[in-house]
Amino acid sequence: GIKCIVIISTDQSSDFLRYLSQAGLGIGAQGVVVVNDHALRRMTVRVDGLEQTLLRDAAAKLMVR
Repeated sequence: GIKCIVIISTDQSSDFLRYLSQAGLGIGAQGVVVVNDHALRRMTVRVDGLEQTLLRDAAAKLMVR
């Protein structure tokens, strides 16, 4: 899969940042995209050995490198 590092979130609301943190996807998190399902509009990312599935709307708020 594609390796990525979370650089910043365009949504700075406390609820969304808390969601990212609880999912292990806070700023600086390094992961690998393991599934990018266009039909279901979601993607799965593996971070620290755990897989997290994000809806495309949430994933679109993340700037990654």
